Amino acid sequence: GTIFENTKLSLQKWFMAMYLISSHKKGISSRQLSRDIDVTQKTAWFILHKIRTLFTQEDVVLSGVVECDEMYLGGRETNKHDSKKTEKTQGRSTKTKTPIFGMTMVWKTEDVDTETGEVRVETHTYEVAKKVADTKAATLIPIIEHFVAEGSTVVTDELSAYNGLGKKYNHIFVRHGEREFAVGSYSTNGIEGFWRAFGDTSSVSSSAHITSSARHILKGTLTRRCSVSTQKKRANPNDSSICLRSLSVSVPMRM
Repeated sequence: GTIFENTKLSLQKWFMAMYLISSHKKGISSRQLSRDIDVTQKTAWFILHKIRTLFTQEDVVLSGVVECDEMYLGGRETNKHDSKKTEKTQGRSTKTKTPIFGMTMVWKTEDVDTETGEVRVETHTYEVAKKVADTKAATLIPIIEHFVAEGSTVVTDELSAYNGLGKKYNHIFVRHGEREFAVGSYSTNGIEGFWRAFGDTSSVSSSAHITSSARHILKGTLTRRCSVSTQKKRANPNDSSICLRSLSVSVPMRM
């Protein structure tokens, strides 16, 4: 019942593939993977899709601090001939663009090196992204309520569709229109960073992904989840708040 069932590949190649997929911040192509583990391109493509089936979004429960934002994929008119341009596609128009809604849970862990006294601070993110019909409150609010635990802190921009979140969540607005990019320690930098990484794997400037599939969006979230930002700082021996924490943090799943 696992992805290894009836496989003719050695487990060593499977585990090598898992490591390589998780090590590439912007994803890895089947051609590159085939060269790295010495298999055919078709086999590498099969491995990539099998591994991605292990990751699901629907049962994830996000909590703590969750950043929410929306993006529009495709629809760039700049380089089109005038005869092929579509009128009135600016802003939130979905004539030639696909709206995608995303949420990211951001948390940090610390690990103290007992020999050097350095504290390794790792920033972890876990993303959920979905293709949506529009970015109205009736569409976005139910998605947030499905994935985000009640009582969590939800950080968004000033889009009016988010106005009703205060009933179940600690809702924090970051008013980008007023050149506000953070409210205290809260911002939407995490989800915006995901959009940048997602764009790198999606060829946003191309029209090839205007009708982005759920599988393609899952590929982008999987790639992002595998990346971890690491910082080091010198531990203060007089600071009793620094403690040793486990870096293998799991995301709760819906039962």
